[in-house]
Amino acid sequence: MIEICDSYLSAQNNIDSQEVVLIPCGGTKMVRETFKSPFKSTYFPGIFYKDAVLSLISRANSDCIFLYNQYSFEKAKQVFGIFDVGIKLSVHPYLTKKKSSDQTEKELSVFFEQSIVPYRERDRLFVIKKLISFSYREPNRKVIICMRKYENSPHKPKITFQQIIEKHGIILPENLQLVVGKSDDWLPRAEHVISITSSVLLDAIYNRKHVTILELPKCGYYGQGLFLNSGLMSKEVVFPTDSVCEEWAKLHVDPYIENDYLEGGCKGFFDFKLTSKNIMCILRANYFHFGGINKDFIHYSIKNMVFFHRYHKIYLEQLRLKNDEHRTNYGKRRLKRPAR
Repeated sequence: MIEICDSYLSAQNNIDSQEVVLIPCGGTKMVRETFKSPFKSTYFPGIFYKDAVLSLISRANSDCIFLYNQYSFEKAKQVFGIFDVGIKLSVHPYLTKKKSSDQTEKELSVFFEQSIVPYRERDRLFVIKKLISFSYREPNRKVIICMRKYENSPHKPKITFQQIIEKHGIILPENLQLVVGKSDDWLPRAEHVISITSSVLLDAIYNRKHVTILELPKCGYYGQGLFLNSGLMSKEVVFPTDSVCEEWAKLHVDPYIENDYLEGGCKGFFDFKLTSKNIMCILRANYFHFGGINKDFIHYSIKNMVFFHRYHKIYLEQLRLKNDEHRTNYGKRRLKRPAR
């Protein structure tokens, strides 16, 4: 039984699981699960970020990969085209779901925390101070910091917001409150949504909420470049907020369904070996993803190669188990043969 982390729950709930066998995980867990089911599909659970190339190639043995918007769909076609993998890709707007407008609470602003974005203590302290400043400027608004249930998260924070507040002896305004909760509970109620790079921002934009994407000092480091053209990034938390850029929304938010089958090598189970050809594919895919050769390109290219090595070991392990099972079954059949 696979424990479904909170970052996968929106997709799991919004895709009709009766249509396909969905694998609610990624990375090496996903690789192992693909050997257990003859027909399997997976989905890309969040924002297309720095390790997106790795997340995509870990799904190469899926029969179908669901992508949540046009942007990730085009990126996936590029990556699998480079690796020459035949696979079905489907755009399915599983991160955006229409919420009931009558649940909206006036004067309610909700900040949705992410476990590791930002990661450093000083950057998380920066966010807390911005939320405190906003709370003092808007005394009539109720401001909620919605923290994750960390035991259900695939990542653990270096230090929690609560720990930072206690460590620095910070006194919170009366209208600012920390809660542990789910986005599914707080998003329908929020009039105003605040976050950094969370996929909940896409859902909030789709549901026509007021949205502030709080710009961090190192916005590129934390993947905020994806939101630069949205028209919603701000150095301060503000209300009311500007409207989203329509062209940006078409790529990232507007819901529709599109399917495409990429012609490629017949893989059966695709065995990623660290051949010179595959290393060149890794470098090329990361070059296009990061837009050039930089620290991220080098770091994630190495990370991809490490993953390829692990993937290949899993593949060999499964082959060995399959051969052992075949020899066992062959031996049983011989024992059942009648004596002459």
